[in-house]
Amino acid sequence: HSFNRVFPALLDAEPLDASSMDQLAEYLLSIDLHPNPFRNLDNSLKTSVHGGDPYRGEFLFNLHANHCAVCHAGDRGSDNNLDLAHEVGSSQPVKNPHLRTVYQRRFFNPRPGAVSLTGYGLGKDGTGFSLPVVHPYVLHELFQARDFSDVSAFVLSFDTGSPASTGRTVTVTPPAIGLISQSGILESFLQTAASGQSDIILTGIYWGRQNAFLYDHQTGTFTDAGGNTSPYHQIHAGMQPGDTLTWMCVPVDSGYAFLFDRDRNGIMDQQERDLALKIRRGNDRILLSLPQSLKGVSIWKSESITRGWTPFFHPNLISRSGSEIGWPTTPPNPDAQFLTIKPTSY
Repeated sequence: HSFNRVFPALLDAEPLDASSMDQLAEYLLSIDLHPNPFRNLDNSLKTSVHGGDPYRGEFLFNLHANHCAVCHAGDRGSDNNLDLAHEVGSSQPVKNPHLRTVYQRRFFNPRPGAVSLTGYGLGKDGTGFSLPVVHPYVLHELFQARDFSDVSAFVLSFDTGSPASTGRTVTVTPPAIGLISQSGILESFLQTAASGQSDIILTGIYWGRQNAFLYDHQTGTFTDAGGNTSPYHQIHAGMQPGDTLTWMCVPVDSGYAFLFDRDRNGIMDQQERDLALKIRRGNDRILLSLPQSLKGVSIWKSESITRGWTPFFHPNLISRSGSEIGWPTTPPNPDAQFLTIKPTSY
Protein backbone atom coordinates (compact mmCIF):
# COMPACT_ATOMS: atom_id res chain seq x y z
CA HIS A 1 0.00 0.00 0.00
CA SER A 2 3.03 2.28 0.25
CA PHE A 3 2.79 2.68 -3.55
CA ASN A 4 -0.47 4.61 -3.05
CA ARG A 5 1.43 7.87 -2.56
CA VAL A 6 2.35 7.74 -6.26
CA PHE A 7 -1.18 8.65 -7.37
CA PRO A 8 -1.20 12.19 -5.90
CA ALA A 9 2.59 12.74 -6.21
CA LEU A 10 3.07 11.73 -9.86
CA LEU A 11 -0.42 11.55 -11.36
CA ASP A 12 -2.13 14.40 -9.51
CA ALA A 13 -4.89 11.95 -8.62
CA GLU A 14 -6.62 10.91 -5.42
CA PRO A 15 -5.11 7.95 -3.52
CA LEU A 16 -6.97 4.66 -3.85
CA ASP A 17 -8.82 3.19 -0.91
CA ALA A 18 -7.38 0.05 0.68
CA SER A 19 -9.78 -2.30 -1.11
CA SER A 20 -8.98 -0.79 -4.52
CA MET A 21 -5.24 -1.07 -3.87
CA ASP A 22 -5.70 -4.75 -3.00
CA GLN A 23 -7.63 -5.28 -6.25
CA LEU A 24 -4.95 -3.47 -8.26
CA ALA A 25 -2.21 -5.59 -6.68
CA GLU A 26 -4.18 -8.78 -7.33
CA TYR A 27 -4.63 -7.83 -10.98
CA LEU A 28 -0.95 -6.94 -11.50
CA LEU A 29 0.15 -10.23 -9.94
CA SER A 30 -2.22 -12.13 -12.26
CA ILE A 31 -0.56 -10.85 -15.45
CA ASP A 32 1.39 -13.58 -17.24
CA LEU A 33 4.81 -12.54 -18.49
CA HIS A 34 6.12 -13.65 -21.87
CA PRO A 35 8.09 -16.91 -21.94
CA ASN A 36 11.86 -16.60 -21.86
CA PRO A 37 13.31 -17.67 -25.25
CA PHE A 38 16.63 -18.54 -23.61
CA ARG A 39 15.06 -21.61 -21.95
CA ASN A 40 14.26 -25.02 -23.45
CA LEU A 41 10.69 -25.92 -24.39
CA ASP A 42 10.32 -27.94 -21.18
CA ASN A 43 11.46 -24.76 -19.36
CA SER A 44 14.79 -26.19 -18.28
CA LEU A 45 18.02 -24.22 -18.66
CA LYS A 46 19.94 -24.52 -21.91
CA THR A 47 23.53 -25.74 -21.87
CA SER A 48 24.81 -22.49 -23.38
CA VAL A 49 23.55 -18.92 -23.73
CA HIS A 50 25.74 -16.41 -25.57
CA GLY A 51 28.75 -18.60 -24.85
CA GLY A 52 28.04 -18.80 -21.12
CA ASP A 53 27.00 -21.80 -19.02
CA PRO A 54 23.73 -20.95 -17.22
CA TYR A 55 24.00 -24.01 -14.94
CA ARG A 56 27.39 -22.90 -13.62
CA GLY A 57 26.06 -19.34 -13.56
CA GLU A 58 23.17 -20.44 -11.35
CA PHE A 59 25.64 -22.00 -8.91
CA LEU A 60 27.71 -18.81 -8.75
CA PHE A 61 24.55 -16.68 -8.47
CA ASN A 62 23.36 -18.67 -5.45
CA LEU A 63 26.81 -18.82 -3.83
CA HIS A 64 26.50 -16.75 -0.67
CA ALA A 65 29.96 -15.23 -1.12
CA ASN A 66 28.70 -13.41 -4.25
CA HIS A 67 25.57 -12.05 -2.49
CA CYS A 68 23.47 -12.14 -5.72
CA ALA A 69 20.75 -14.36 -4.28
CA VAL A 70 20.77 -12.55 -0.95
CA CYS A 71 18.72 -9.72 -2.46
CA HIS A 72 17.53 -11.27 -5.75
CA ALA A 73 15.96 -14.28 -4.08
CA GLY A 74 13.03 -16.53 -4.86
CA ASP A 75 11.15 -17.36 -8.04
CA ARG A 76 10.93 -13.71 -9.12
CA GLY A 77 14.52 -12.80 -8.30
CA SER A 78 13.63 -10.35 -5.53
CA ASP A 79 13.18 -10.61 -1.79
CA ASN A 80 10.93 -7.50 -1.99
CA ASN A 81 13.03 -5.75 0.64
CA LEU A 82 14.51 -2.26 0.50
CA ASP A 83 18.21 -2.39 -0.20
CA LEU A 84 20.84 -0.19 1.42
CA ALA A 85 21.23 2.72 -0.96
CA HIS A 86 25.00 3.07 -0.49
CA GLU A 87 25.58 -0.60 -1.32
CA VAL A 88 24.08 -0.36 -4.80
CA GLY A 89 25.08 3.14 -5.83
CA SER A 90 21.60 4.57 -5.29
CA SER A 91 20.60 8.01 -4.00
CA GLN A 92 17.61 6.59 -2.11
CA PRO A 93 16.40 3.26 -0.69
CA VAL A 94 14.66 1.18 -3.35
CA LYS A 95 13.08 -2.24 -3.44
CA ASN A 96 15.22 -4.97 -4.95
CA PRO A 97 13.89 -5.39 -8.52
CA HIS A 98 12.95 -8.78 -9.92
CA LEU A 99 14.91 -10.39 -12.74
CA ARG A 100 12.14 -11.90 -14.87
CA THR A 101 12.35 -9.35 -17.67
CA VAL A 102 16.12 -8.88 -17.86
CA TYR A 103 16.26 -10.73 -21.19
CA GLN A 104 13.91 -8.11 -22.71
CA ARG A 105 15.99 -5.13 -21.55
CA ARG A 106 19.43 -6.24 -22.67
CA PHE A 107 19.37 -4.17 -25.89
CA PHE A 108 19.89 -0.77 -24.20
CA ASN A 109 23.34 0.76 -24.69
CA PRO A 110 23.80 4.51 -24.07
CA ARG A 111 27.46 4.67 -25.10
CA PRO A 112 28.35 7.02 -27.99
CA GLY A 113 27.85 5.38 -31.37
CA ALA A 114 26.02 2.36 -29.93
CA VAL A 115 22.61 1.24 -31.15
CA SER A 116 19.80 0.65 -28.65
CA LEU A 117 16.82 -1.52 -29.55
CA THR A 118 15.02 -0.84 -26.28
CA GLY A 119 14.53 2.44 -24.45
CA TYR A 120 14.83 1.04 -20.93
CA GLY A 121 17.93 -0.62 -19.58
CA LEU A 122 18.69 -3.11 -16.84
CA GLY A 123 18.85 -0.84 -13.79
CA LYS A 124 16.00 0.31 -11.59
CA ASP A 125 16.10 3.71 -13.32
CA GLY A 126 16.52 2.26 -16.80
CA THR A 127 20.18 3.21 -17.23
CA GLY A 128 22.06 -0.03 -16.54
CA PHE A 129 23.38 -1.94 -19.54
CA SER A 130 26.22 -4.24 -18.42
CA LEU A 131 25.55 -7.78 -17.18
CA PRO A 132 25.79 -9.41 -14.77
CA VAL A 133 26.63 -6.65 -12.23
CA VAL A 134 24.24 -3.89 -13.29
CA HIS A 135 24.71 -1.67 -10.26
CA PRO A 136 27.91 -0.92 -8.29
CA TYR A 137 28.53 -3.68 -5.76
CA VAL A 138 31.75 -4.49 -3.90
CA LEU A 139 30.83 -7.73 -2.13
CA HIS A 140 30.77 -10.14 -5.08
CA GLU A 141 33.67 -12.47 -5.77
CA LEU A 142 33.42 -12.77 -9.54
CA PHE A 143 36.89 -12.36 -10.98
CA GLN A 144 37.30 -14.54 -14.06
CA ALA A 145 35.81 -13.61 -17.43
CA ARG A 146 34.12 -17.00 -17.44
CA ASP A 147 32.40 -16.20 -14.13
CA PHE A 148 30.85 -13.05 -15.56
CA SER A 149 29.82 -14.85 -18.74
CA ASP A 150 28.18 -17.74 -16.89
CA VAL A 151 26.27 -15.57 -14.39
CA SER A 152 25.10 -13.38 -17.29
CA ALA A 153 23.85 -16.51 -19.06
CA PHE A 154 21.84 -17.52 -16.00
CA VAL A 155 20.35 -14.06 -15.44
CA LEU A 156 19.33 -13.87 -19.11
CA SER A 157 17.64 -17.27 -18.67
CA PHE A 158 15.71 -16.31 -15.52
CA ASP A 159 12.33 -18.04 -15.38
CA THR A 160 9.44 -15.66 -16.14
CA GLY A 161 6.78 -17.98 -14.73
CA SER A 162 5.59 -18.87 -18.25
CA PRO A 163 7.33 -21.92 -19.75
CA ALA A 164 9.18 -21.41 -23.02
CA SER A 165 6.64 -23.65 -24.77
CA THR A 166 3.81 -21.15 -24.12
CA GLY A 167 2.33 -20.06 -27.43
CA ARG A 168 4.34 -22.60 -29.42
CA THR A 169 2.43 -24.70 -31.94
CA VAL A 170 3.02 -27.94 -33.82
CA THR A 171 0.70 -29.01 -36.64
CA VAL A 172 0.27 -32.73 -37.14
CA THR A 173 -0.83 -34.41 -40.37
CA PRO A 174 -1.04 -38.19 -40.94
CA PRO A 175 2.18 -38.33 -43.01
CA ALA A 176 4.13 -36.32 -40.41
CA ILE A 177 3.07 -38.16 -37.24
CA GLY A 178 6.19 -40.31 -37.03
CA LEU A 179 8.63 -37.47 -37.70
CA ILE A 180 6.99 -35.15 -35.18
CA SER A 181 6.89 -37.88 -32.52
CA GLN A 182 10.64 -38.50 -32.96
CA SER A 183 11.48 -34.81 -32.60
CA GLY A 184 10.59 -34.77 -28.88
CA ILE A 185 8.65 -31.50 -29.16
CA LEU A 186 5.35 -33.05 -28.08
CA GLU A 187 7.05 -34.71 -25.11
CA SER A 188 8.34 -31.29 -24.02
CA PHE A 189 4.80 -29.93 -24.23
CA LEU A 190 3.50 -32.85 -22.16
CA GLN A 191 6.22 -32.41 -19.52
CA THR A 192 5.35 -28.77 -18.88
CA ALA A 193 1.64 -29.63 -18.71
CA ALA A 194 2.27 -32.58 -16.40
CA SER A 195 4.16 -30.30 -14.01
CA GLY A 196 1.22 -27.88 -13.91
CA GLN A 197 2.99 -25.08 -15.80
CA SER A 198 0.71 -24.96 -18.86
CA ASP A 199 -2.33 -26.35 -20.63
CA ILE A 200 -2.32 -28.08 -24.01
CA ILE A 201 -5.04 -27.69 -26.61
CA LEU A 202 -5.54 -29.49 -29.92
CA THR A 203 -7.61 -27.86 -32.64
CA GLY A 204 -8.23 -28.62 -36.28
CA ILE A 205 -9.92 -31.10 -38.59
CA TYR A 206 -10.44 -34.59 -37.17
CA TRP A 207 -12.45 -37.23 -39.03
CA GLY A 208 -13.25 -34.59 -41.62
CA ARG A 209 -14.84 -32.05 -39.28
CA GLN A 210 -13.78 -29.26 -36.92
CA ASN A 211 -12.85 -30.54 -33.50
CA ALA A 212 -10.99 -29.50 -30.35
CA PHE A 213 -9.37 -31.37 -27.45
CA LEU A 214 -8.12 -30.28 -24.01
CA TYR A 215 -5.33 -32.11 -22.21
CA ASP A 216 -5.91 -33.37 -18.66
CA HIS A 217 -2.50 -33.76 -16.99
CA GLN A 218 -3.98 -35.86 -14.18
CA THR A 219 -5.20 -38.61 -16.51
CA GLY A 220 -2.79 -38.04 -19.39
CA THR A 221 -5.67 -37.91 -21.87
CA PHE A 222 -7.38 -35.38 -24.13
CA THR A 223 -11.09 -34.55 -23.84
CA ASP A 224 -13.27 -33.17 -26.64
CA ALA A 225 -16.35 -30.96 -26.31
CA GLY A 226 -18.55 -34.04 -26.02
CA GLY A 227 -16.62 -35.37 -23.03
CA ASN A 228 -14.91 -38.19 -24.93
CA THR A 229 -11.38 -38.93 -23.68
CA SER A 230 -8.44 -40.45 -25.54
CA PRO A 231 -4.64 -40.53 -25.21
CA TYR A 232 -2.92 -38.44 -27.85
CA HIS A 233 -1.37 -41.40 -29.69
CA GLN A 234 -4.85 -42.84 -30.15
CA ILE A 235 -6.07 -39.52 -31.56
CA HIS A 236 -3.11 -39.45 -33.93
CA ALA A 237 -3.75 -43.04 -35.00
CA GLY A 238 -7.37 -42.15 -35.80
CA MET A 239 -6.52 -39.27 -38.13
CA GLN A 240 -7.84 -39.65 -41.66
CA PRO A 241 -6.24 -38.39 -44.90
CA GLY A 242 -6.75 -34.61 -45.04
CA ASP A 243 -7.04 -34.24 -41.26
CA THR A 244 -4.82 -31.67 -39.48
CA LEU A 245 -4.46 -31.10 -35.75
CA THR A 246 -2.46 -28.28 -34.19
CA TRP A 247 -0.97 -28.66 -30.74
CA MET A 248 -0.57 -25.46 -28.72
CA CYS A 249 0.71 -24.77 -25.21
CA VAL A 250 -1.30 -22.04 -23.48
CA PRO A 251 -1.08 -20.49 -19.98
CA VAL A 252 -2.14 -22.80 -17.18
CA ASP A 253 -5.89 -22.91 -16.49
CA SER A 254 -6.69 -21.10 -19.76
CA GLY A 255 -7.16 -24.08 -22.09
CA TYR A 256 -10.87 -24.49 -21.39
CA ALA A 257 -11.49 -20.81 -22.13
CA PHE A 258 -9.47 -21.01 -25.35
CA LEU A 259 -11.52 -23.95 -26.64
CA PHE A 260 -15.01 -23.92 -25.19
CA ASP A 261 -15.97 -20.92 -23.01
CA ARG A 262 -13.83 -17.86 -23.68
CA ASP A 263 -15.51 -15.58 -21.12
CA ARG A 264 -15.88 -18.37 -18.52
CA ASN A 265 -19.55 -17.60 -17.89
CA GLY A 266 -20.69 -21.22 -18.03
CA ILE A 267 -22.28 -20.94 -21.49
CA MET A 268 -20.47 -22.66 -24.32
CA ASP A 269 -19.24 -20.30 -27.05
CA GLN A 270 -21.38 -21.94 -29.73
CA GLN A 271 -24.50 -21.65 -27.59
CA GLU A 272 -23.66 -18.05 -26.75
CA ARG A 273 -23.45 -17.17 -30.44
CA ASP A 274 -26.95 -18.57 -30.87
CA LEU A 275 -28.26 -16.48 -27.96
CA ALA A 276 -27.61 -13.08 -29.46
CA LEU A 277 -29.57 -10.47 -27.51
CA LYS A 278 -30.88 -7.81 -29.88
CA ILE A 279 -31.29 -4.28 -28.52
CA ARG A 280 -32.85 -1.30 -30.29
CA ARG A 281 -34.20 2.05 -29.15
CA GLY A 282 -37.92 2.87 -29.30
CA ASN A 283 -39.63 6.20 -28.65
CA ASP A 284 -39.65 5.99 -24.87
CA ARG A 285 -38.08 2.64 -24.16
CA ILE A 286 -35.36 0.16 -25.06
CA LEU A 287 -36.71 -2.84 -27.01
CA LEU A 288 -35.19 -6.27 -26.31
CA SER A 289 -35.65 -9.49 -28.26
CA LEU A 290 -34.03 -12.86 -28.78
CA PRO A 291 -33.96 -15.03 -31.91
CA GLN A 292 -34.85 -18.08 -29.81
CA SER A 293 -36.22 -18.91 -26.39
CA LEU A 294 -33.91 -18.89 -23.39
CA LYS A 295 -33.39 -22.38 -22.02
CA GLY A 296 -31.14 -22.75 -19.01
CA VAL A 297 -30.03 -19.11 -19.09
CA SER A 298 -31.24 -15.77 -17.77
CA ILE A 299 -30.60 -12.08 -18.45
CA TRP A 300 -28.82 -9.97 -15.84
CA LYS A 301 -28.39 -6.19 -15.67
CA SER A 302 -26.05 -3.76 -13.94
CA GLU A 303 -25.01 -0.10 -13.95
CA SER A 304 -21.36 -1.24 -13.89
CA ILE A 305 -19.79 -3.75 -16.24
CA THR A 306 -17.63 -5.17 -13.44
CA ARG A 307 -20.01 -5.52 -10.48
CA GLY A 308 -23.53 -5.13 -9.13
CA TRP A 309 -25.22 -7.64 -11.46
CA THR A 310 -28.85 -8.49 -10.66
CA PRO A 311 -31.34 -10.74 -12.49
CA PHE A 312 -33.52 -9.02 -15.09
CA PHE A 313 -36.49 -11.29 -15.64
CA HIS A 314 -39.43 -10.79 -17.93
CA PRO A 315 -41.90 -13.61 -18.69
CA ASN A 316 -42.24 -12.72 -22.37
CA LEU A 317 -38.48 -12.69 -22.92
CA ILE A 318 -37.82 -15.87 -21.01
CA SER A 319 -40.66 -18.01 -22.36
CA ARG A 320 -40.53 -17.64 -26.13
CA SER A 321 -38.42 -16.36 -28.98
CA GLY A 322 -39.35 -13.61 -31.36
CA SER A 323 -41.15 -11.54 -28.74
CA GLU A 324 -40.02 -7.98 -28.17
CA ILE A 325 -40.38 -6.35 -24.77
CA GLY A 326 -39.96 -2.73 -23.77
CA TRP A 327 -37.63 -1.44 -21.09
CA PRO A 328 -38.81 2.10 -20.14
CA THR A 329 -36.12 4.77 -20.33
CA THR A 330 -37.59 7.14 -17.73
CA PRO A 331 -36.28 9.36 -16.33
CA PRO A 332 -35.25 10.92 -19.67
CA ASN A 333 -31.50 10.49 -19.03
CA PRO A 334 -31.06 7.31 -17.00
CA ASP A 335 -27.68 5.95 -15.97
CA ALA A 336 -26.02 3.51 -18.38
CA GLN A 337 -27.18 -0.07 -18.05
CA PHE A 338 -25.37 -3.24 -19.08
CA LEU A 339 -26.99 -6.54 -19.96
CA THR A 340 -25.48 -10.03 -20.03
CA ILE A 341 -26.65 -13.62 -20.37
CA LYS A 342 -25.76 -16.09 -17.64
CA PRO A 343 -26.71 -19.68 -16.78
CA THR A 344 -29.77 -19.85 -14.52
CA SER A 345 -27.64 -21.60 -11.89
CA TYR A 346 -25.03 -18.80 -11.91
